[in-house]
Amino acid sequence: MKHSNKLASFTLMESLIVLALISIFLLFPILQTKHLAKTYQNTYFYKQVNQNLPKLQELCIQRKAEGKVVNQEKQLVFLVGNTIEEKLTIPLPKEVVVSFTTKGDNGKVIDSIDFDKLGNNSSFPRIYFKDSFQKRTIIYLFQLYRGKFHIRYE
Repeated sequence: MKHSNKLASFTLMESLIVLALISIFLLFPILQTKHLAKTYQNTYFYKQVNQNLPKLQELCIQRKAEGKVVNQEKQLVFLVGNTIEEKLTIPLPKEVVVSFTTKGDNGKVIDSIDFDKLGNNSSFPRIYFKDSFQKRTIIYLFQLYRGKFHIRYE
């Protein structure tokens, strides 16, 4: 009778190859998190803008006070009247550049968007967000007949 002392096992080289493949598969999602974090940050920023513009108009109507949107020190500031309590701020992502203009593509550049006590604006402002990360321009157009902003992507 012959007894075999041979055990079935993987060689060192096979084990290293499997370990390398597993490491690559685990590393791939980790490398994508930077891209995802920027995407989520930008998405959250635009969501806040979409919520705060109507909220500013609402507060102007409720408080019977004028309001404005200003780009200050890398953040958008939503002000109602001159009180600090009625101030909402949204930090700008590094990749986003904001500019305000009046009606039309050749409209003049303005420092802020002003709202009257009824939440309206007679200059038909536009807010331009140039997003270098998503490689697009997002334009918020004020529509007088609706009293809301329409969003256009370019």
